[in-house]
Order: sequence, then structure tokens, then C-alpha cells
Amino acid sequence: MRRGIIKKLILHVLRDRGPLHLYGIIKSIEEETLSLYRPSTGVIYPALNGLINKELVKMQIIDGKKIYSITEKGEIAISLDPPLREHIRKFVGKNIPYKELYEAFKLIVSRWSRLSQSQKDKINQIIREFSMKIREVIED
Repeated sequence: MRRGIIKKLILHVLRDRGPLHLYGIIKSIEEETLSLYRPSTGVIYPALNGLINKELVKMQIIDGKKIYSITEKGEIAISLDPPLREHIRKFVGKNIPYKELYEAFKLIVSRWSRLSQSQKDKINQIIREFSMKIREVIED
């Protein structure tokens, strides 16, 4: 992963999800990439330090935890930037139906706890069948 893209991902998640601690940033990037990419602390810390040095991100200690937030300068820096999804497409592939996969994933996750067991079973079956069909196409 290119460091420039990591920095943009960090700025976007801080803007879109508000102040976060390190794990929150990592988890947010992982969620935004459908778990295709989970940056390590060794990748995030240097990128955060660079963003702090450029005054695009600020760090505060709240209740003993380092909390990072985007600054006004950071907001301006990404205001003309393409949406986060465009950066994600750079490393997951341009022709992958990312939007459709992401929307389905978001819908399932957001409603899972309210579904009946029967609905959960049906969704699990659909996902298993989908996965098998994808494997069949790829292995042909």
C-alpha cells in the first residue's frame, strides 16, 4: 500500500467517523476496504506522524488515550479529493463491483442483530452459494 493512499484513507476516516484512537483508525480502514486491507500500527504511526507534522491531523490525550482528529487544514486538503471509495478502488481493483459488495455487506452488518434466526440462516445460505459459484467460475 502506498503511503500517500494510507494518509488519504486516514484523513477520510477521521473526517467521516470523527476523532478516533489508533485502533479505531485501523478498524475503520479495514471496514471501508471490506477487510481486504488491515493496516498495521507500523504503517499507521508513521503516516499519522507525517499528517500531524503537516498540521492535517491533531492528537490529544483524552482519558489516557491518544485520540486523533482531522484539523481544518486537513479538511481543506481533502475537500477536493475524490471520495474514499475511489482510493480504495486503487488497491482492490477498478473492475471489482466494490459498491455492490460494500452495500450488501453494510446492509447485513447494520441489520444482523435485528434479524430472526430464519433470516440469518437464509443469508448464510445465500453467501455460501455465492462463494461456491465464485470459486467455480474462478477455477474453471
